[in-house]
Amino acid sequence: MSKNVKVSSAKMHDRASLALVKGDLNTAEIWLEKALEENERDATALAMLANIYLKRDDTQTALGLILLAIAEKPDELVHLEIFISCVSRMSFSFTAFNASIANAVEVCLQRDDVNVMRLGQLWHALLSCHPELADLADPGVSFESEKIARLAVHPFFLAGLGQLMVQSRQFETILVKLRAALRDDLVSKTRRWTDEEFLRVAAALSHYNFFTEYILDTTPEEDIWVEEQRKKMTDVPQQAGAAVLALFSCYDSLGNIPDASVLVDVFDGHAILKPVIDLQIGEAIRQSKIKDRIPSATAIEDSVSGQVRDMYEAFPYPRWRYLPQNL
Repeated sequence: MSKNVKVSSAKMHDRASLALVKGDLNTAEIWLEKALEENERDATALAMLANIYLKRDDTQTALGLILLAIAEKPDELVHLEIFISCVSRMSFSFTAFNASIANAVEVCLQRDDVNVMRLGQLWHALLSCHPELADLADPGVSFESEKIARLAVHPFFLAGLGQLMVQSRQFETILVKLRAALRDDLVSKTRRWTDEEFLRVAAALSHYNFFTEYILDTTPEEDIWVEEQRKKMTDVPQQAGAAVLALFSCYDSLGNIPDASVLVDVFDGHAILKPVIDLQIGEAIRQSKIKDRIPSATAIEDSVSGQVRDMYEAFPYPRWRYLPQNL
């Protein structure tokens, strides 16, 4: 008589993986379903099953499964990559806040090894119905309100602002107001934020503006302030204060200041400003050191081609932050 041999979860995963290698999605699904019968919180099985539904273009089911996997094991990189693959195929407009999806977005934004660039629209949709932060997605918002100003330091808002881009003119209007409020806070000392909060908000906003090539509108008054600070920092860059630097970087790249390289050492130990300095100045220094070692396929001889090259080197929009996944 044959005995019923219990197959371990690990072996079920292995058999499902082997079936997937052979392109047999149905057999893989059977083994994964068996694994989930043994343990419905089996994160590996949930993620693998999500990937199968993704291959079948059943994105909705795949998303539900991968959210369960992330809830069990949020530190697994492959879970986050499957999540991003799911949501990048979908369009979101929430009628109510979805905490599970928001949690997955937050987990992705907390890491530096996940390509989060495709999360912008989803993050903005979540922001629009967030139980605490929805006002920050309203173009009529006013940062003169202390309550609204306090919202700007919320981790969910700052994490998205510092890493994502949102294709929305209305959202840009909100960011213009936020930047103006920061300048007013600095110039008139209205003190909407503490010194640390001011730097955190300005640093996040500077990242957004840097990666969108400083597309946000400015007023003549703001332009005058920027040029005044540029002159001061050009004369003695190492004496620039942290708050002025942080705010200036929301209007123009610090790399455009003559002798800006001295700021790299001055703010090397500054926890909040160091990433801003490194992005806007340090990266340009590193690129300058390696560009002469990159061979040219052909020489550029005519002036028009040279001008085109210079334009793209100065404004490489969109700037790459991650290598494409197919490399």
